[in-house]
Amino acid sequence: MLKVWNVKRVLEHLLFWVAYWIMISFFQGLYQMKFGTILISSFTQLPLKIISTYFFIYFVLPYLYKKKVLFFIILSIAVLSCSVLLQRLSMAYIQYPLFYADSGYSFEFWDWYRIGGHIVQTIEVIGIVSAVKYYRDWTRNKSKIEALTHEKQEAELNFLKAQVHPHFLFNTLNSIYYEVLNKTDKAADLLVQLSELLRFTLYECKDNFIQLEKEIKIIENYIEIEKSRYGKRLKVNTIFDIRPGVRVPPLVLFSLIENSFKHGISDRKGVNEIDILIKVDNKKVVLDITNPISKPGTKDSLGAKEGIGLDNTIRQLKIIYDSRYSLKSKVIDNKYNCILEIPISDK
Repeated sequence: MLKVWNVKRVLEHLLFWVAYWIMISFFQGLYQMKFGTILISSFTQLPLKIISTYFFIYFVLPYLYKKKVLFFIILSIAVLSCSVLLQRLSMAYIQYPLFYADSGYSFEFWDWYRIGGHIVQTIEVIGIVSAVKYYRDWTRNKSKIEALTHEKQEAELNFLKAQVHPHFLFNTLNSIYYEVLNKTDKAADLLVQLSELLRFTLYECKDNFIQLEKEIKIIENYIEIEKSRYGKRLKVNTIFDIRPGVRVPPLVLFSLIENSFKHGISDRKGVNEIDILIKVDNKKVVLDITNPISKPGTKDSLGAKEGIGLDNTIRQLKIIYDSRYSLKSKVIDNKYNCILEIPISDK
């Protein structure tokens, strides 16, 4: 692949210089009769322009990238002056003796009209090549930056996922531990549900997006685990109004629902009620959760205490959606209401 790319690049440069040589010869031949002579004469001048151009773009132009403007200007003037001087010397000792000595054309070294023509032609060719190189360097650097940014976000997202998985698995094991201590028959069912959670984290969470139905299945398993843990103390009302094919980031909805259980009812006595609504509405997925306030009077964001769960969820949302998501919370009748809206993903 590298060799093919190098050959392609050489051919592109070769094609440019051939086209430039023919174009310059054509315009010079408009007012001089012998086009063949002009073609050969222009060809003998071409190496100087090629050397000047490549010296400029590879040794002078980088100073502009480094924002050393004054040094760039000084070197640019020096390269232009040397190039024009060498072209005049070439004209005096190569082109004129070989092609124009018998034509009646009298050569003057300090012919400022001709010197002006050399300056314009040199600036034109260097300017065109420099503009192309600058654009290519800019697009190449932009692609590299975008690739590095994407890789960094992927690495950070995977790290956050790695933190979230043990977080909710630890809470699930705590729920099973209660049943084992009480020697109830529910422990076996909870272990089956836990195995589903483990399978989900091992095989489903590797992708950035999963089917919404799979996320809801894990949420239902988790709700059953929590019901077994709290028994009659917990009442959960769920409404899942979704459609097939919709995809969401794994564990994002789950993490917010887990947060409502962990921080909404863990410190409360008596019967506690949690309302969960997940729906697809107007090209977005909406999660609406209402849970009791664990400690009345607290002002914790989204009703959560300090911990990695909620922070990781918010960080994942920012990485995946940037500013295209909405996560709001408010207190209604001594209850926390959390509403998440994320753009719909069908692919």
